[in-house]
Amino acid sequence: MNTRRIAQTLELIVGLLAQGRFADLHQLDVAPDLTADDLATCLRQYGGQVCLPPTPQWYYDFYPIIGTDKLAIDCDLFMDGELSDLTLQCVLWDEGVQQVYPFTINSIHVM
Repeated sequence: MNTRRIAQTLELIVGLLAQGRFADLHQLDVAPDLTADDLATCLRQYGGQVCLPPTPQWYYDFYPIIGTDKLAIDCDLFMDGELSDLTLQCVLWDEGVQQVYPFTINSIHVM
């Protein structure tokens, strides 16, 4: 998978979270485990405002899902301009030619 395209996908997801556009994010999710309300609740319970990283650098770990064209991602989230202990877990599919990878969000939790 292309690291630039991974970053663009994360920027889309986190940008929509930051804007509170949970329904839009849910519509883009190719295999949704969480509803738009679930996403909003996760962030509301943590408190603060999700934001893009202050630098264009993303903090994430990735794990190829063996036997598939998928990549599991654990991405550290920034809240109120600072790195938090909140983690976005998602899966990206290595397919299509769009600017971003197809994705699904598995969870947002403290890690």
